[in-house]
Amino acid sequence: MKYRPDIDGLRAIAIIPVVLFHAGFDLFSGGYVGVDIFFVISGYLITKVICDDISGGRFSYAVFYERRIRRIFPALFAVSLFTAVLAAVLLLPDDLALFGKSLLATVVFASNIFFYKISGYFSPNAELMPLLHTWSLAVEEQFYIVAPIVLAVSFRLRLGWRIVIAAGLVASLALSAYSVEDYATATFYLLPTRAWELLAGSLVAVGGLPVIRNRAVAEGLSLLGLGLILYAIFAYDHETVFPGPAAVLPVLGSALLIYAGPARPLASRLLSTRPFVGIGLISYSLYLWHWPLIVFSNYYLIEPMTPVQGAAVVVASLLAGYLSWRFVEAPFRRPPKGSRLASRRTIFALAWAGGALLIGGSLVLWLNSGFPGRVSPQVIAIAAGADDTSPFRQKCHVKEARRFAPSEVCVFPDGLSPDRPIVAVIGDSHAVELSYALSQALATRDIGVAQLSSSACPAMLGEEVPRVVKCLAQNDERFRYVIDNPRIRDVVLVGYYQSVIGKIGAERYYAALERAVSALTKAGKRVIIEGPILVPGVDHPLMLARATMFGRLAAVPALAGAPAQSLDEIKTALAAIAGRTGAEVYYPDRTLCQDGSCAFIRDGMSLFFDSYHPTMSATQLIAPGLAGMIGTHAGGGL
Repeated sequence: MKYRPDIDGLRAIAIIPVVLFHAGFDLFSGGYVGVDIFFVISGYLITKVICDDISGGRFSYAVFYERRIRRIFPALFAVSLFTAVLAAVLLLPDDLALFGKSLLATVVFASNIFFYKISGYFSPNAELMPLLHTWSLAVEEQFYIVAPIVLAVSFRLRLGWRIVIAAGLVASLALSAYSVEDYATATFYLLPTRAWELLAGSLVAVGGLPVIRNRAVAEGLSLLGLGLILYAIFAYDHETVFPGPAAVLPVLGSALLIYAGPARPLASRLLSTRPFVGIGLISYSLYLWHWPLIVFSNYYLIEPMTPVQGAAVVVASLLAGYLSWRFVEAPFRRPPKGSRLASRRTIFALAWAGGALLIGGSLVLWLNSGFPGRVSPQVIAIAAGADDTSPFRQKCHVKEARRFAPSEVCVFPDGLSPDRPIVAVIGDSHAVELSYALSQALATRDIGVAQLSSSACPAMLGEEVPRVVKCLAQNDERFRYVIDNPRIRDVVLVGYYQSVIGKIGAERYYAALERAVSALTKAGKRVIIEGPILVPGVDHPLMLARATMFGRLAAVPALAGAPAQSLDEIKTALAAIAGRTGAEVYYPDRTLCQDGSCAFIRDGMSLFFDSYHPTMSATQLIAPGLAGMIGTHAGGGL
């Protein structure tokens, strides 16, 4: 296949925004679409090579995978080994054990599945996973397993490659568009909803579009393609519903640039210049190196990097990428004739040996729980706050893609007499720990507590929450369950107010909350609204543990607490709703805040198990005051 420098230049357009986005430069808020550009390039090049070889009668699976190993394995193994060593020095035990699992998944090219199971790409904990970026390599490798088989079988059966590829593209894109709202994490990480991006490049490779013979058409298409890419880079952000239809812009833009490239339009000539080609040549190594360097910098610094620090990491990434390309990639990709590296047997043997070494290391880190003896007992105790949650969080909480089911409502305690009253706690994930802590506080009064919690879906009526699975329907069903249940006389409404207000606006939210309160009071229920809690907004227990481990606690004063007056506006609005509807408000900040300041730490331990959820221990401090407001009628006069 003839070398095309414009494609290396397109790689530069892909990698630069990715690196700058990850380094915290907000101008490149949609820089993550660089990965989609890489997908299109990979689909084009791989399909071109496979189809040319099949058509020429020279295709060999051994040769194909030898090329893939030479291209992918050396730099990946070098970065993985470096990352493992640094992880063993810097990471907390639980983080190191998790890293071990991710390293195993990376080596077997299943890291996209692994990260799908444990995290969302834009979730707060994602930015501290050193191998998170390997998810895209896993997608490509899985495509490389399927593509040659499908193309070879299609050729033998005389099925047109264009039809087969176009059908796969349409099916994958339709699935991505259908699932991106309700199954966002799966859609982001998994091959079936990403394959269409690679197939867009494949379609160009097999001549799915007519040859461009008009210069003006080539210029127009290439400029349109570049414009689509740049728009996505600068206009998209972490709130963009992605991939799905939004990914069409960078994918189509990349495909148009590749398609128009042979006609040498202005955009392609620009991409063929030395600066773009030079960055494109090191783009693979740069992609591999930049993310671990950013992660470890953030991990040690605790707080987000400053622009100067971000720029320093970018420069270090460029240097590491160049050295890796020059001394790791190049010797394996183009070894001198007669050298041992030119032998296919040697390459496969080294791949097996390197893979075995990394798998062995990953198992050691995982099975030894990240070697907790490396850090002090104090750090271990602080970090354990991340697990200080309700024992029924997994069993009783409605999460993504699950519907509310009355038969699955958890009522505490088990074995509650059927003639005893129940308090319903309705809300988002903040209702989880509160439900269990309230049941403990009410245990002596023989009052049950029903947990009706649903992720990111606060108690309200008549409103949907963006990117939350059917919140409106969830609330309709939860409130119907409560209103129709004669054992439920008291209802506690809970929400992470700062989040929902940010998503739908204060006016809409407070109106929806008031509708909910009114519906309950009209049904004869007594309503208590839990007031707001000031949250740290960062992964607090693990940041506190890291700050303690690195001796940097004094350098991060925001970990200690924040002024309480930031809650005043929400408290005023809730009090107004209560006044109009006859509800009551319980203010947990009266327990957690003193002298105008809300503490995030008590007795050296975090009061939050992540960035915005109070720990079980903290909730047990809040619950007794709330339990004291449960009416005597609910307790049968007890």
